[in-house]
Amino acid sequence: RRVKMKEVIQFRAAQIFHEPVDPALPGCAEYYRVILEPIDLLSMMNKNSRGEYHSIEAFKRDFDLMISNCLEYNYVIIVEFHHL
Repeated sequence: RRVKMKEVIQFRAAQIFHEPVDPALPGCAEYYRVILEPIDLLSMMNKNSRGEYHSIEAFKRDFDLMISNCLEYNYVIIVEFHHL
């Protein structure tokens, strides 16, 4: 059974997760140094369309990873900012 990705990306809060992080954007230069397993909704949609999610648990693992990456990277940025 495929996850209905269109339902996920419709949420306004999901907009920041639609595509891979662009390191050229302000505040993102170090993203791929800090985050070793990047994932975003577009990548998840591609995996889903290729049938790579064999269970809802597999989808949830990537979704949780995406949220965890966000929290980890933003925590690193906040800590670095406070040490300036």
